[in-house]
Amino acid sequence: MLKKIFALMLVAMVAFSAISTCAADVSCSVSVDVDNACITLDGKAVGNTLITLVAMDVPVDSSAIVVDESSVSSDGTVDELIALKQIYSDGSYLETIGLPEDAPAGRYTAYVTASGEKASYDFIYYDGQKANEIVELLLTAKENGDESEFKSLIDSNTLLVGIDADNPVFTANSREIVNMLYNSDFTDRPSFVNNYNLFLGLSEISHSDASDILNVIDSHKLALGLDSSSITDDTRLTQQITDELCNLLTRVNYAALVEADGTVDFSQIVNENKALATMRCADNWGKIKKCLTDDFDDVYSSLLTNSDYLKVKDKDEVFAKMVDKTFSTLEDVEQAFSIAAKAVYKDENKHTSSKGGGSSGKVVTPSMPPIDTVDKASATIVFSDVSDEHWCCEAVAALEAKGVVSGFPDGSFGPDLNVTRAEFAKMIVAYVTESANSKEEVVAFDDVNPDDWFYASVIQAASCGIVQGYDGVFNPHAQIKREDAALIIYRILTAEGRPFFGSKYFKDRLQITDYAKSAVEALGNASIINGDDEGNVSPKNPLTRAQAAQIIYNAFEVNREGR
Repeated sequence: MLKKIFALMLVAMVAFSAISTCAADVSCSVSVDVDNACITLDGKAVGNTLITLVAMDVPVDSSAIVVDESSVSSDGTVDELIALKQIYSDGSYLETIGLPEDAPAGRYTAYVTASGEKASYDFIYYDGQKANEIVELLLTAKENGDESEFKSLIDSNTLLVGIDADNPVFTANSREIVNMLYNSDFTDRPSFVNNYNLFLGLSEISHSDASDILNVIDSHKLALGLDSSSITDDTRLTQQITDELCNLLTRVNYAALVEADGTVDFSQIVNENKALATMRCADNWGKIKKCLTDDFDDVYSSLLTNSDYLKVKDKDEVFAKMVDKTFSTLEDVEQAFSIAAKAVYKDENKHTSSKGGGSSGKVVTPSMPPIDTVDKASATIVFSDVSDEHWCCEAVAALEAKGVVSGFPDGSFGPDLNVTRAEFAKMIVAYVTESANSKEEVVAFDDVNPDDWFYASVIQAASCGIVQGYDGVFNPHAQIKREDAALIIYRILTAEGRPFFGSKYFKDRLQITDYAKSAVEALGNASIINGDDEGNVSPKNPLTRAQAAQIIYNAFEVNREGR
């Protein structure tokens, strides 16, 4: 720090003479309150602590008194002392410092010194009124879908909205951070600034070494909403789990989470990754059981209501079957638990099989399995190619009884055949009358004619707003994508008033088209649609007849029955 006035040098000397020589960790984080012209410093320090606040790069013709010409930067600026304060810290401190009414907008640095160690924090102090005006322009650009204008406004007004363009984290990851801001939910200047500070911290976490994550969290703790003690003081975590957690936090795609939800709850992310890290480090069934049923039962609560798990007698065997499995995501844990519970249930109930001798008890895992495991004992074989062992057996039997699905003349169902848009419209139209209100005008399509077998179903569904076309055509014979089927189901359920809480983030979520993201992730979290063994939902893949039956069954039968 450049020294501007001789008095400052004397004060600093006196202050340092009283500082203990013992070493101590020192940290500093700053939040800015431009409405009340003050800043709040939050961090760690022990003993007498000196806080020095300077304004960076102030023109020489300011009121600062320069000690000598060598303190003047090549661009004709100096660092001007704004505040100097000494406090006593017993390990942590929270200190608010008022700024002068005429404090200029620009870059500032807060220095905190204790026990011979120093920490610093760079921040931007800005004009609140001017920032409000810029944020209004940013909101307009978002409403207009003008991402280019949004980014241009930020590039031209970084200091005015509290962004330090010289911050090395922002400099290295500006495109990512600005994209997160564009996709985020903010309504005014304070929420915009809060989002920026949060995304700055998340960006640094995702581009840091795992060994430094705890320090990074502390340097952004005000924005992130927690500090490293939430990890280091968690008695559920061993050092091995903590190291694994830090590694996982560097691999989270925070930008994708913002794009999906408009915001990020870092505390929730940390808790979920604690649960995942614990499972990744569990090397015996006892640790797995403790993780799922005790330590992180809040994260894994849905597993313990699995229908097969509730029916098995030896529940410990379920956890034993999960040993040595590899878990990359929470969805991997859920999938492994579901498979293990189903296997144990089948092993305990082999005598109920209609196949007779020779059953191996092997779990049949489809290429795109349903989320819910249903009770096959009550299912009735309706079609020749959907046995009582098929994962869609109960769904197909239930929907056939209601006239929602039907088979072919040879008695088969064709579970692996792809579904067209017209076929899916006919499948779901049985629920439309009760679930949505028709528009005043009947929707018509150029490629849907009154003599088509699907005419009534498509027109009814379209008039209720459940299905839509493209430029006046419906493309009835095109295969329906999984994401489009999810969107149709989502529209029906929301029209019914069905609430959705949270989102399930699939591994290939970036491949989900924007218009279907909320639907796919909401249905995933509600156990209506799921992905494959790798956690991919394959949104662009065509929907098969078996998958269509299972999704419709999950949405309209299982959930209505509260099962």
